[in-house]
Parts: sequence; structure tokens; C-alpha cells
Amino acid sequence: MIHLSKLSLLMERLDKNRRKVPFSLTFVKSTGELVEIKEAVCTSTFNENHTANIMILPSREIRKIYLVSIIRFNNEVLFL
Repeated sequence: MIHLSKLSLLMERLDKNRRKVPFSLTFVKSTGELVEIKEAVCTSTFNENHTANIMILPSREIRKIYLVSIIRFNNEVLFL
């Protein structure tokens, strides 16, 4: 299990070559629909409004996601 307070650090990890480390996540949309993203990287996080911009790979689509809406990160459950 992963605590929400650690999520930003995990999303922004870099590998030994300073490249962003891809991750998977599942989040809940405002409609209640679950969305699974199999591979993405974080482009930025905003702690004041608790959001992250992620780039979905390989489409390179950018999405803004509320961190509290994420329920799984790299197949691990998140808790508050």
C-alpha cells in the first residue's frame, strides 16, 4: 500500500540517466468511471491544488488528474 503523501515523489522519479520513470495508475473520474492508464510519466505536480499532469505513453496525450482520485499506482493500492 502507498500513502497519498508519497505519491508525488513516486510519480516524479528519474532513472540513473535522469529520464522519467514510467508508471501505471487507475483513477476514478467524477462520473464514478474507473480509468486505467497502463503507461505514463509525470510532467508536473501541483501541491496547492493536489493535481498532476501526466503524459500517457505512447500517445503523448497530457491529462490533469487529481491525486486523491488515484486508487492504484503501479498495481499498489493508495490510502489517505
